[in-house]
Amino acid sequence: MRWPWRRIQTEGEREERHEQPTAQRHLRRWRRPLLIVTIIGIVISLFVLFRPVDPRFVIVVAPFSDQDGRTGQQIAGALARQLRINGDNLVQVIESRTRPTNSAEALTLAQQTNADIVVWGSVEAGGILDSPSLRPELIYLPHNIDVSQSWYTFAIRFAIPYHFVLSSAPINGQTTLVPYLLALAAYHHGEADLAIERLQQLLEINPQVSPLLPHILRGNLLWARGWYSAAATEYRAALSVANGDQALLTNNLGAILFDAQDPEALRLFAEAIDLLDGRDLGQLRVNLALWALREQRAGDAVSDLEQARNLLPPHPELELLLSTAYRENGQLDKAADASLGLKRRKPRSWRARR
Repeated sequence: MRWPWRRIQTEGEREERHEQPTAQRHLRRWRRPLLIVTIIGIVISLFVLFRPVDPRFVIVVAPFSDQDGRTGQQIAGALARQLRINGDNLVQVIESRTRPTNSAEALTLAQQTNADIVVWGSVEAGGILDSPSLRPELIYLPHNIDVSQSWYTFAIRFAIPYHFVLSSAPINGQTTLVPYLLALAAYHHGEADLAIERLQQLLEINPQVSPLLPHILRGNLLWARGWYSAAATEYRAALSVANGDQALLTNNLGAILFDAQDPEALRLFAEAIDLLDGRDLGQLRVNLALWALREQRAGDAVSDLEQARNLLPPHPELELLLSTAYRENGQLDKAADASLGLKRRKPRSWRARR
């Protein structure tokens, strides 16, 4: 699977030369160079501050569990080679020697390697990549180049699960797993429609592949485009096939219905609270704060947003919302402080938060 674009470095701007009288040229001799240096310094600082850690989609391939101690490593090597061949320069593939035995160990590996995806799982005896012998699992923490970064409030309102069991039966790694992973890379390189179409094709050809993650991605995309009814349909479908993370998905469905001004949203937020069973969720706090602001309960909104600030990574949209809540609650000093926080806080990628 290849995509038709390439990253092309932009040429530096050429300096224009203007003839000036000798006196003016003497007085302004250093103004232009100093201005250029200052602008370059600002641009470099902003680039360093906000650029992704790596522009490519990072996929870590871990050895699969096997019965002979060799097949799983061979499968991982073959998978990594296929991803490099077909992913072109848009994915970075890392082969790990660590063999996760559960999702917690795989999550640790993802965090240590700064990966967007960790793929691991098990392989049947005698299996090869190009045979229906793999039972893959994913840790999914997209953060380098993420289409969702331009979606207003997505990062602070939607909680995305990170562990996915890809299939209910063994699948072919070469014809199913490789294009599945590259479709996820395309999604987060801005080719969301292409990726969703490819994932749907894979689901139709391979009914044993779980539709959970495609439902979530399609629902997020539809929400971002303002198609709330269709987005809610996707999330209801996701909830129907999810074995866990019901609280996260219920919160997200509530957020979609809130934007659609559907009163069922409040019931879903209450259901998410019950499903959390005493745990807290920053994204749910933000959604409850928005509901409170809609009902002109600024004090409740402030309380929820202050809790969300403790639970979520720093994000300018959260500071802006908190500043609004402070202002509507008459706390003008705190509103000003939160506005100043917009300049100090660096936005981070969205992750699942429990």
